[in-house]
Amino acid sequence: MRSTDDLGSSHGRWLRRGVLDDGRQVFVKTGSAASGLFASEAAGLRWLGEVIAVPEVVEAGPDRLVLSWVPEEAPSPAAAVRFGADLARLHRAGAPEFGAPWPGFIADLPMDNSPAADWPGFYATRRVLPFLRRARLPARDVALV
Repeated sequence: MRSTDDLGSSHGRWLRRGVLDDGRQVFVKTGSAASGLFASEAAGLRWLGEVIAVPEVVEAGPDRLVLSWVPEEAPSPAAAVRFGADLARLHRAGAPEFGAPWPGFIADLPMDNSPAADWPGFYATRRVLPFLRRARLPARDVALV
């Protein structure tokens, strides 16, 4: 990497804009991460990239993730239309089940992506309940959800 500019940090990881030796600009996340976190993010981007434009995964290792740089674009009606069209295309593409074949994360917290046949069950058991338990709510409140 020829050079990097610091962009700050998030969830204990440093964020940088880098310039590779070949002149390409990249976005770089570095730092200690939960085991498999960067690989999980890379897998998700590659999967989404089968349908819509997302940053290209240049490298994914245990301590860093390198993505192609996406230039900033000012908010505009045209950008909103493109976003909506991409989101619709992504949802039309569908998938055989809800979930993904790799484990996921929310920040550093592991997230179960194991497939499920129906959305309500997947969302309740894989997205809501595990984090309600971590929130240390009374059992009766968790049961309400």
